[in-house]
Amino acid sequence: MFSKNKHRFLLLFAAVFAIISIISGVFVGAVNVTVPDILNIIAGKIFHLQLYQGEKSTEMIIWEIRFLRVLLAFFVGASLSLAGAAFQG
Repeated sequence: MFSKNKHRFLLLFAAVFAIISIISGVFVGAVNVTVPDILNIIAGKIFHLQLYQGEKSTEMIIWEIRFLRVLLAFFVGASLSLAGAAFQG
């Protein structure tokens, strides 16, 4: 039904949309943190670099609360979608 290029485009679109959704979910919270600070914290933790030079409490809020909350929501949603697809046959 779909060509290989269409499948690749849809897979790439879904992956980019998922990454954008995860990153944008980290921005929502009671504590205001700038976009560069959030990106520096996430990139620094993933690649083991010291990119963020601000307060440790802000780093803890982003990495240990917001990022984990968004990742958990992403994986729960993915699990529910797979369960629904399996249930439908």
